[in-house]
Amino acid sequence: MDIPIGGKLASAQSLPLILEFVNMSSNIGPNFSENLDDDLDGSQTLRYLKNVRKLAWRLNSVHPSSLGLHPIVYFYSIEGKHKPASFYFTLAYVKELEKRNKYNDFIKTREKFEEFLLGYEYIIQQISRKYRSAFKAIPHVVEFYTEINKKLLEGKSVKESVQEIILTTKFDYITLQSTPESKEIFSNFTTDSKSEVFIKEALKNGVRCKICNGFIHKNSITIDHIDRKQDGGKGNPENGQITHPYCNTTYKN
Repeated sequence: MDIPIGGKLASAQSLPLILEFVNMSSNIGPNFSENLDDDLDGSQTLRYLKNVRKLAWRLNSVHPSSLGLHPIVYFYSIEGKHKPASFYFTLAYVKELEKRNKYNDFIKTREKFEEFLLGYEYIIQQISRKYRSAFKAIPHVVEFYTEINKKLLEGKSVKESVQEIILTTKFDYITLQSTPESKEIFSNFTTDSKSEVFIKEALKNGVRCKICNGFIHKNSITIDHIDRKQDGGKGNPENGQITHPYCNTTYKN
């Protein structure tokens, strides 16, 4: 998976992100169920590291379990800025999907779910502001993601799903924006505006999984037999398609 690392050494901003990734992968810390004790023989550390690897594989890799989450969609703003809060929300949501065995439901709605993430980023910001910190907002963002997924499974559009959810008591503080927030415009392109041009173009022409139609990242590509091998499908290029590892190895079957 991609974690922003500057030069040869992790930046001061990256180190806390990595630490929280380790903690969240094993439910460590004051907001989670497990506390750290002295690890006399190293077995506990090894268990934590295996949890980290398992979650990293799940996020973005070529491991058969990988959802292949595209960083631009899940971890970055449209201006190309890394969003630690979104990273934490995604980690928590993936863990919730695993806990509830709902990965296949996510795959069924993934295209529209990513449409929501790209078009309604400000809603997640409103939830964070409501609870005054990213970590306090985690369970509430995960609940919003879960409700979006349920609505999408019912066949509702992204817009319909959002409108129904914000009418509930739990999320009635959320305000929809009719137009994007205005930005100060300069005569020359800023670094942010250049990044936004690139990202919008990349998304417009982005490669998508042929099974779930979600965006696919170069680090999590598998080649799938359109006609399965067990059904006589061959390995010729015409019988191949690009897919996420999980879609190929688990969902399709």
